[in-house]
Amino acid sequence: MKHLLPFVLLAAATVAAQADTAIVVGVNKYPLLGDNATLNGCVTDANNMAAKLKSLGFKVIQLTDGEATRAGILDAIKAAQGQGDHGRFVFYFAGHGSKDLSGRASVLLPNDAGMSSDANTVSAQELADNVRAVRASRGRTIISDSCHSGGLITVARAKSIGYYKPRYFERGNDGAKSLYVANDADKAVYISSNNEICYFTACKITETAGEKSLGGKVQGIFTSSLLSAMERNGNALWQPITTDTVAAVNKESDQTQAPQFSPAFLAYPVFGSYAKNDVNPNPQPKPLNNLEQLFGLNRPNPNVITIELTPNQMSFRRDRDGFHVKFEVKRAGYVALLEQDTTGNVTLWHPSSPARGFTQPSTLHFPQNPDDVFKGDTVGMERLKVLWFARQEDFEAVFKAFEKGGAKDPSGQAPRLTASREGLRKLNVVNNVPVANVHTAEISFSIIDP
Repeated sequence: MKHLLPFVLLAAATVAAQADTAIVVGVNKYPLLGDNATLNGCVTDANNMAAKLKSLGFKVIQLTDGEATRAGILDAIKAAQGQGDHGRFVFYFAGHGSKDLSGRASVLLPNDAGMSSDANTVSAQELADNVRAVRASRGRTIISDSCHSGGLITVARAKSIGYYKPRYFERGNDGAKSLYVANDADKAVYISSNNEICYFTACKITETAGEKSLGGKVQGIFTSSLLSAMERNGNALWQPITTDTVAAVNKESDQTQAPQFSPAFLAYPVFGSYAKNDVNPNPQPKPLNNLEQLFGLNRPNPNVITIELTPNQMSFRRDRDGFHVKFEVKRAGYVALLEQDTTGNVTLWHPSSPARGFTQPSTLHFPQNPDDVFKGDTVGMERLKVLWFARQEDFEAVFKAFEKGGAKDPSGQAPRLTASREGLRKLNVVNNVPVANVHTAEISFSIIDP
């Protein structure tokens, strides 16, 4: 028996080392940033996420407020690096996001982040490098419920939906200008497609993420939507989870917050496993069956289609600054250009008829004359989205759904079709569009007071 004991202990240690592990961080309080930086829902989000992960068999290390300093967060990850294979590893953060003081890179703000120094921030690259160094043979996931850009139209949103606070904080004595630009929005998502880390973030790099009162308590819109989607779908693939999450976030944020997911992981189970032999060989993701789901889809591929805004900036003054849009079709297919205006209505700008949907590789301009511009007339967020379809029947189903529930554009400039935000959810696509047959390109920007 004494000879068997070391083997038993070794086996037990191996099992323990391979236990799925999650580090869950929630920061409400920022003592060095002042009272304006205080959030109300991040610790609640962390508690809810920790409970969900524990129910899925994860060992959870939870850090909140004073525990969630830069050193506390990085020390927890580094400790995991030295503990053997974790199987599945998840890092979750709820708190303020910002840009570094140069305005060039996204950072997370731990509890001890300062106003005029980046010393206690955690950069996106630093986080990725540390998570990548954790041994996790069945996959690594990063989930962030924080902002990754400057706050846009915060006042307009706060007035329209009651309590709302963006998880973004502007630091620096001179208010360093963000160097993020509108045309960056799809790049990070596409680059992450072949990454060994699965990302699910609350919004685009150019947007803010918010918290609001949901179910009687303040919570992050993204985290609450994600957990609800997981509850509805059970132990499903990421694809139905992300579809439901995006739809819920669009609704609760007035369509101003677009969650981002690494497309390469859509066919894998939620939170992994991402090992090659664990992928569902015949994934059956839920098809897209209404226009809201299609508008919320995020599958960029610059080898298929791109969209570009000129000038390449994040905001334009109402009735004063002009902008021009072009998109390049690089693979022949069926193309639709949608605009969501500042009221939330979505207009089918192109094509004007189903017969004009098929597009060979080419460049399209809006306005059609490359020298002409549009000017925004209402303060708020604008979003432009191109949908590329491989199959004619999918494109035509979308067009017919708009025709069924849309109204002619009142300006009379073109036979455009417009659907309200509520109307998008009711406009069903008859033949259900497979996700694999669609690619997207998207930009968002704000119209501000002069």
